[in-house]
Amino acid sequence: MRGWAGVWGLVLWGCAAVQAPGASRAPGSVAPPQPAASSAAPVAPSASSNPPAVVRLQPAHKEPYCDWKGVDAAAVDAANHALELSDAERARALSTHLPFGVPPPRSSRQPLRVLREFVIRYDTDLRGPIWTAYRLGPGDILEAERRDAFRADPFLPEDARATCRDYEEPIFDIGHLVPRADMNRSASAMLNTFLLSNMTPQHCATNRGPWLVLEDLVRQWAAAGPVLVYSGALYDWYPPEGEDPPAQVPRMLSPRYPAEQGEVRRVAVPSHLFKIVLRLNPGGTEGPHAVIALLMRNAPLKVPKTKLKRYLESAIVSARRLQVLTGIEFFPRPHSDAPATEVALLDAQPATLWEYDRLASQLSGRCKDSYPEY
Repeated sequence: MRGWAGVWGLVLWGCAAVQAPGASRAPGSVAPPQPAASSAAPVAPSASSNPPAVVRLQPAHKEPYCDWKGVDAAAVDAANHALELSDAERARALSTHLPFGVPPPRSSRQPLRVLREFVIRYDTDLRGPIWTAYRLGPGDILEAERRDAFRADPFLPEDARATCRDYEEPIFDIGHLVPRADMNRSASAMLNTFLLSNMTPQHCATNRGPWLVLEDLVRQWAAAGPVLVYSGALYDWYPPEGEDPPAQVPRMLSPRYPAEQGEVRRVAVPSHLFKIVLRLNPGGTEGPHAVIALLMRNAPLKVPKTKLKRYLESAIVSARRLQVLTGIEFFPRPHSDAPATEVALLDAQPATLWEYDRLASQLSGRCKDSYPEY
């Protein structure tokens, strides 16, 4: 398996027990992999702004290996131009989606992508999002026909982007952090969830299984009142506990690059996915606050319907636990009564899921039971 046998051993070891999706440790006897090969060295744009500051957008076109469904170049062009924000629009988006402050970057290689409808912290080395954040309310829960426009993010430097060529491989789904179904409010909002800066490699059984069910639960909770949603990827494959150095993180093998480039592994594979959902009250950022956080493995594990609720509830953790694992300060500006507010935000850990009407049907039955070695 060309360096991945140990990794898949880790995945299968961690997934043996359905009851422990949030377990974060791999066996200490497994050695970290060698640094992943890359066809281009990533650059380090400013971590505090949309990189680069000025972008001359090219006419939209379907890039190699990208799937577009139900859209034409004109619709994608409009969505790309919707990415252009003035300073005032940017400030408004940040205050809407991150009222408790912008989580600071962990390195200079983590630029902030600010869109009207959501915010992304992107890692140019891992070539994927670290976290996303957005406000979701009752008026945003809408039905709409799905239209796909997978594409590289035109506001990232070319040598820092993930591309559809990277994802043209046999194992992983191109998995959203901000779900398409949360952004049915406009055509451009929907199409911009298909930017690869919003995507991570996700196992089919996770993406179309518990992660899909959790996304639907979030929409049910938002239908009852506005929430803030933080979604993210954790890269914690090896001891010690916490984020692994980028050079140790497993990467997808992308076979669609020219043979003379050898093995190309550019996009990092997260070990876990997480969500934090914060229920807003009429006072906005004033307490009291209700918070639920979940951490689940990104694994090729199908969860039976009869065990799904228990699986999700065993994934419940505190936001503080996620903060320790990821190194991300999720609420850097908790506003009034700061100590009490911070405790309320970070330490809440309900024993059960919030009230819901239904658990959505999983689509993981369509996933393969085994995958080719490579």
